Amino acid sequence: SGVSRPLVVITRPTGGVCQLTQKLKAQKIEVFHFPLFKRVLLTNRIEVPSILDKLDEFAAILFTSAHSVDIFFDLLKTEKKELNQKSIALMAIGAATAARIKTLGYPKILSPNKANSESMIEFFQILALPRGSKVLYPKVNVTRGLIEANLLRLGINLISLSLYKLAPHRDEKLLQKLVSEMQTRHLLIFTFFSSSAFTQFFEVMATSRDALPLLKTAVFAALGPVTQKTIEAKGYAVPIVAAEANALSFADAIQEYLNRQ
Repeated sequence: SGVSRPLVVITRPTGGVCQLTQKLKAQKIEVFHFPLFKRVLLTNRIEVPSILDKLDEFAAILFTSAHSVDIFFDLLKTEKKELNQKSIALMAIGAATAARIKTLGYPKILSPNKANSESMIEFFQILALPRGSKVLYPKVNVTRGLIEANLLRLGINLISLSLYKLAPHRDEKLLQKLVSEMQTRHLLIFTFFSSSAFTQFFEVMATSRDALPLLKTAVFAALGPVTQKTIEAKGYAVPIVAAEANALSFADAIQEYLNRQ
């Protein structure tokens, strides 16, 4: 029955492709989407036209999400700009990001084997771009800063282009539906890709009189140790932690946990 089947709650932002969802569904695991943030375009991007006018100055463009790919190439179309891949390398973190670029007609993508920022930094070290090389980085407005700091250390002139932000998202009907699932499911797993996601989640749960007590029987899964510590600081055990900071590793960790039950 549905009650006896495990349910994995995906807390990723609305819109875009979620590799975790795709992998779990391929493994016949039921998922429930409970987005904690929504992606909001930044409309006051005064630097965009001047940057797009000088694309030929860049050695590469670095994408870390499929959403950034979509927004950036929409901007190119709006501004009627062309991208010459013979002179500009396109770089991507993650299979979903690379696949999105390829669907737009750019087959040559440079991408590290592992889908995380640390691997991309190592990838840049191997590429050994000349010091001072300009790399464009279309991105969400707030990041961990890991890529920026390390590429600066390698002598790369990284030009960040903030395209969108993540705004807190709350859907009361969806919350009621989630609480109903929490009351009836034998096993319910909450997944978190970041500490901010868990913090927002806890704030949303606190608005429901029924939700917080039910968290005592839920299972928590974290993408990495920082998120794990944030969850544990609230008094919850985190038995599922991805071995690597990417969605496919996260899905494997969830499957391994379910196999042990």
